[in-house]
Amino acid sequence: MHGMQSHFTTSETSAGYTITAKVTLINRDLMIVVTGGDFDHIGTITTIASNMQLQTIRFPSHDGRLHQDHYISERIASGLKEILPGNCVVSAGVHVNQISKHQIAVAVPMAVKLVQQIKDWLQHQPLPTAQPQYYQGAQHPQ
Repeated sequence: MHGMQSHFTTSETSAGYTITAKVTLINRDLMIVVTGGDFDHIGTITTIASNMQLQTIRFPSHDGRLHQDHYISERIASGLKEILPGNCVVSAGVHVNQISKHQIAVAVPMAVKLVQQIKDWLQHQPLPTAQPQYYQGAQHPQ
């Protein structure tokens, strides 16, 4: 058995744009791809697990500044930490052309709503009981 995968997609719309989270449960690990606005991309990658601190990589933007999508990816990752069954990777890339201050202000509240929808879905997913097997002590591949 090489594992199981479940998929879930959810969206939030506010101030004239939509943010979508595509969630994949890979055995006990989560991969979440968050995109939206006028131009989907990968601006940031955030990693977290219940037993590790959040870490984020921010990619350079078109003008050399760093993408600001960490406000979304970090909110989603930290919001899920307490219920994570394994590791979690969140990529985020939301670009709204000529974004307004109001549109910026609604991004995090939309992310918070996505967190709740992901939690609700995750709580109803069966998790595998089998664990990966590792070599013990002096054992090694033959």
